[in-house]
Amino acid sequence: MFQRVTLSDFRDAFRAQGRRDQFSYDGLRVIFEWLEEYEESSDEPVELDVVGGLCDYAEMTPEEIIDAYGISFDPDVDDAEDVAVDYLEEHSMILGKTKDTIVFQQF
Repeated sequence: MFQRVTLSDFRDAFRAQGRRDQFSYDGLRVIFEWLEEYEESSDEPVELDVVGGLCDYAEMTPEEIIDAYGISFDPDVDDAEDVAVDYLEEHSMILGKTKDTIVFQQF
């Protein structure tokens, strides 16, 4: 049995599990919209799994991505977002962006 989940339900599920701080409000929107698009394109339902979602996805600023993955970066020459996006596109999948962060599949 499946229940249709709205964006509000999705965000509430993270809050109810005590995981609200793992993703920003907009970051959860990015994940929700990506999962909806995946469902529609694959014609397969996606189960709401808050704990699994935390393992599969991450949300970081470009600077945090550069630091976390030890990416070569020269702030005098390179744009942090461009460097982070190029790295993620080569090693992972970007789900989307918020104003300040990039939401991506962890690897």
